[in-house]
Amino acid sequence: MLLLAAASCKKTDTKYPFAALTSFQLTDNTGAALTASIDSNTIIVYWPPMQDIPDSIAPVISVSPRATVQPSSGTRIPFNAGFTYTVTAQNGITQTYVLKPVINQAPVQITDVYPNNGAIGTPLSIRLEGQYFIADTNQTSVVLVSPKGQKIRTAIEASITSSQLYFDVTLADTGTYTIQLTSGQWTANGGTLTLTLPPPQVTFPVGVVVARGGTLTINGSFLSGVSSVVTYDVGWSGPYGLTIVSKTDKAMVVQVPSDLAPGEYIDLSVTASGSSYDFYVDPGQGFMVN
Repeated sequence: MLLLAAASCKKTDTKYPFAALTSFQLTDNTGAALTASIDSNTIIVYWPPMQDIPDSIAPVISVSPRATVQPSSGTRIPFNAGFTYTVTAQNGITQTYVLKPVINQAPVQITDVYPNNGAIGTPLSIRLEGQYFIADTNQTSVVLVSPKGQKIRTAIEASITSSQLYFDVTLADTGTYTIQLTSGQWTANGGTLTLTLPPPQVTFPVGVVVARGGTLTINGSFLSGVSSVVTYDVGWSGPYGLTIVSKTDKAMVVQVPSDLAPGEYIDLSVTASGSSYDFYVDPGQGFMVN
């Protein structure tokens, strides 16, 4: 009887050495149940496509008999890769498990950009169309890559959907920019945005007198893109070509032909980027050639 009692006491004092995480369950955004795959010490959660990725989850966890887990079952935790659970057996042995979300998001696509051009220094609102956009400005962003390789982040408007978004940007340099869209885990390069100088503006040289063969300074803005200048006289005879001697964004110097007839000239027509722009005044307010 003494031997049986001793054996009974020894058996009762034995503590369980098991520290396994046996199940890990949660729900997606629709309320459907998800069961994680436990691979060795990794908890793999396959998140459904086309659902917003949650910031946190509150999984229901099962562990070995008489073991405990921290954080405990039902505790809300960040839905981040690398988050760690610790399972402690009854005898004090511990085992850690690492969370690994796998986001089953379809690759984002860009199908159309409108408009795909604009002028520098002008606020632009660009519509981007495509597929599988995450309708969350915290997870979706648009970056423009300049011709020099610089990355410029844009402002996405709040009206984003899964297939359309608008972004706002003001750019200072001309050239063609590549559009880079990141949504969730995917990044797509698609479409371009070409920036040009705005149309030239001319301040008419009212009352200026210039000799035939002399030079005339024309002030304005966005003049560096001007490729040719012609003028018309008070009777709208012309055009008479003026030779561009030098130019900056705000001024250009042109030479008057040596055989240009003396008189008043009331129109300047400039060409930039293949388009013509007319600037004229009423008779009596032109410039004079003598």
